[in-house]
Amino acid sequence: MKGNKTKKNKEKSIDFLQYEMWNNHINNVNENINYSMRRMDLLIITLCGGGLFVLFESLKELKQSENLIQFKSIIFLSGIFFLISIILNFLSQLSSYEANIYEVKYAQLQLKDIGHKTLDKGEKKSSEEFDKKKNKYDMKTKYLNLFSVLLMLSGLITIVILYVLIFWVEL
Repeated sequence: MKGNKTKKNKEKSIDFLQYEMWNNHINNVNENINYSMRRMDLLIITLCGGGLFVLFESLKELKQSENLIQFKSIIFLSGIFFLISIILNFLSQLSSYEANIYEVKYAQLQLKDIGHKTLDKGEKKSSEEFDKKKNKYDMKTKYLNLFSVLLMLSGLITIVILYVLIFWVEL
């Protein structure tokens, strides 16, 4: 009899640890929502915004000289890279937010499963759907971030090319 109580206490202890693990996981995911919306995005927005500012200032200067026609396509291309990068960055924020929302819903069902040991068929199906949707939005976020970074780098490279050509032509 005493052995059964010890075994049940160990099972409750394990259940409690699993419950706490998932609860901590939810808290970490919520922190990740906030963190993911700040860091890389801030860098991309700052560099792209700065790049657009440099382009507009360059346009002002080139408009006064006769070099504008010569470099119009490079300026336009660089501006397009920066602008699309900013747009993709905003879309990745939305995608990341959705992924984290589904992660929290999935984790909440895991907590319920651990706490009560029973999820009905609908909840099990919802849990699987939440996990699939989270993975889908995670993948979208990764691709949007990748393309946003690549376009930002392309914009920066075209600005460098623009200035190399401007100074080369003036020499």
